[in-house]
Amino acid sequence: MQVIGAISSAVSTRPFYFKDASTLSGWTSTTSVTTTVLQGRPGPAIVAQGGQYAYTNVTQSCLGKTVSFDIKLIESGAPLANFYFGCDINGRGQMIRFDGRTASYSGFAATRSWTSWDAPSYPTVSQGLVTTGVWYNVRITIDKTGTDIEWYLNDVWQGSMIGFVSNGNYIAVHGDGAGTGGGYFDNIKFFYRDL
Repeated sequence: MQVIGAISSAVSTRPFYFKDASTLSGWTSTTSVTTTVLQGRPGPAIVAQGGQYAYTNVTQSCLGKTVSFDIKLIESGAPLANFYFGCDINGRGQMIRFDGRTASYSGFAATRSWTSWDAPSYPTVSQGLVTTGVWYNVRITIDKTGTDIEWYLNDVWQGSMIGFVSNGNYIAVHGDGAGTGGGYFDNIKFFYRDL
């Protein structure tokens, strides 16, 4: 983890947390999450395949913040990957799922642990379509009270939800999919809202 500059409540374009995927130092991986120089924007990237995950404490609540990161789904029979945020040390909190299956959609979901979650209930079926093998930039904005959370894919609004509850300062990258799929993650940044 790299903490940048002094922490203040002012809106900033400089991230207070930045992870460029050159190392997993500061992350806890209970599975085989690694980095690879063969992927990234630019390389390297964190790679979390089916069922693999790694988590870290970003030292601050995600309330009143903007989260930005790059993701690319791994081509497979179950191209799924998750990014957890606002979680406690056991993974209870929130995630955004990226789903590359035909007629399946990406969006927010509640999590009970690093390995247990609900299916996304946001956005509507016309939003959140992702394709395997393509890099996307994701931006999630969360207001200070958690009553409004929105997400963007390559700067295009995808959906929102009301009633987000932050359970802690932990984030995670997760391969989802039982043994297949997963994703590459790079350039994970937390900013004071708004970008």
